[in-house]
Amino acid sequence: MSEAAFTQLSLEVPTTTPEPCSKEPRPQRQSRARLTLAQAARIMREAVKHKSYRSTPVGLEVAHFIRWFRNEYGATVETLRDYEAILAKLAIDHADLELRDFEPPEGTTRLREFIDERWGEAAPRTRKKFRAVLMSFFKWAQAEFKLHGNPVVPIRSPRLRDVERELFSAEDVARIVGVQPELRDRVALKLLFLMGLRKGELAATRYRDFDLGRRRLRVHGKGGKIRHTPIPTEELRQELAALSRRRDPLEHLLFPQKRGPKGTVIWEDRRKPLSGPALHRWWYRCLTWAVSGCSRQLGDR
Repeated sequence: MSEAAFTQLSLEVPTTTPEPCSKEPRPQRQSRARLTLAQAARIMREAVKHKSYRSTPVGLEVAHFIRWFRNEYGATVETLRDYEAILAKLAIDHADLELRDFEPPEGTTRLREFIDERWGEAAPRTRKKFRAVLMSFFKWAQAEFKLHGNPVVPIRSPRLRDVERELFSAEDVARIVGVQPELRDRVALKLLFLMGLRKGELAATRYRDFDLGRRRLRVHGKGGKIRHTPIPTEELRQELAALSRRRDPLEHLLFPQKRGPKGTVIWEDRRKPLSGPALHRWWYRCLTWAVSGCSRQLGDR
């Protein structure tokens, strides 16, 4: 081989120096950093809040479905929020897949695994709700000729069982309402106990919904339905009149606020309704007041 050819070969094929043999054990490679549950939860919340899940192929189809669900189907804001939160998880968990990858029967298997990993330990009614959301999304995709089949159809709804619930006695209601330090909380509890409002209906109640002259309350129910319910007692009407005095009609009866260590209000938004988790915390705070108030009364005796 000529010297020029050898030089060309030496440029094209780099030489490697063999590592010297050693009896010492090689250092182990550092394992990849793993996300904690708190970090993963924060990423999921931000993906829904900032709509970053839409950067995935399935997330883009979810965005199209949400737009159709709002503009053509006429879904309410609360329904849109619930559907988007569930479908965003579907998009993030399958960020590497296209919508066509959910064609049955492979898509059915993927969805069964998704439901089991996310809500395998949830109550049957909760799993039924999530199945209904997935059914609506893939039914829309099939109607839009994006899929040939609906992968949710073979997935059966879980069997529902009756839940035994104990009702509050009249003495319990009087104690829970009576120990609340704020008039607003006492009125909100009376709307639940005396008028039978759902928690979502209570959260949607504004001061403009009270017709004190006719003693009626306009209730915004599920699915955008509106009904007018009579205010049952004169005492409740007078308390509502006291609360409504010098109030903005667009203010909510219950609204989010943040208090400092001494109970002073740091932040509040009176025109924003309480979210589901916040309303849940408000309810248990009222029950805690009832229990602690009862304990103080027993201790004073």
